[in-house]
Amino acid sequence: EKSELAVRSELVNGRKKPENTVMQDVGHDPDVPVLLTGWFEERYGYRTERPGGSRTWLAFYTVAGGGQIETPDRTHVTEPGELVLLEARRPHRYFALRDRPWHFGWAHFAIRAEWRTWMRWSPDSAMRVVRDGDGRLEGAIRQLREADASGHALRDPLAWNAIERLLLLASRDLAVGGVDGRVERVMRDVRANLAADLSTTRLAARVGLSESQLGRLFRGQTGHTVREYVEAQRFARACDLLAHTDLSIGGVALAVGYADPAYFAARFRATYGTTPLAYRREKYTKNSR
Repeated sequence: EKSELAVRSELVNGRKKPENTVMQDVGHDPDVPVLLTGWFEERYGYRTERPGGSRTWLAFYTVAGGGQIETPDRTHVTEPGELVLLEARRPHRYFALRDRPWHFGWAHFAIRAEWRTWMRWSPDSAMRVVRDGDGRLEGAIRQLREADASGHALRDPLAWNAIERLLLLASRDLAVGGVDGRVERVMRDVRANLAADLSTTRLAARVGLSESQLGRLFRGQTGHTVREYVEAQRFARACDLLAHTDLSIGGVALAVGYADPAYFAARFRATYGTTPLAYRREKYTKNSR
């Protein structure tokens, strides 16, 4: 019997979709990636139910219309611009409504161990809903889909970078009492000021801590150093700019806080295994097909 992920793989490849599906579980078929994404436009009659939940987390981003998602503790009718996260191993079902089609992006993904340090979300629920107030959630899930659909050698690191970005953005609203407020402020400052001086010393001063105090606190809460987080956010933005703008490589470097384009290119290559120019050419080639 095929796993649910195998079924979804067939759907992405254009085969006929089952309108009513009852899934007992999502197995980890070694031939199926742990991370899988897709975009559907479904009408009344489309329905999926998993009485035993899924071994992976599931994210929905509604682009237009809406559907109904149900867990034992909550029922929610989605609206455009909403991200819904379903926790693994929790019973759920979802379906398209009679009065409107449901256009949505989705992703099945496993949770990495280091993410659990900052995924301390409240309340404890099988379903969590986040409104996309600034369009960044949609940008992250589109980035995830593009990475997952590419045949590029960098598919895996780019896809995991995108899903981490999606969850970090969602954590702005979900992390109630989980992540220390000073860490939250530092993360917000970094995301809002990627071109600025984001040294640990300056960030620590903004929240009233010494550099060593912030370093210990940030690593304990997120599993990453401040420098690692800053660089990850800068490169996520750089990838967006390289793929979707005509900024020069030097302009992209400046936009994400690197005054020296050569150093930016070296760090980019160390992270992604390719140069910024090669990354741009590959993305432009794919996007123009």
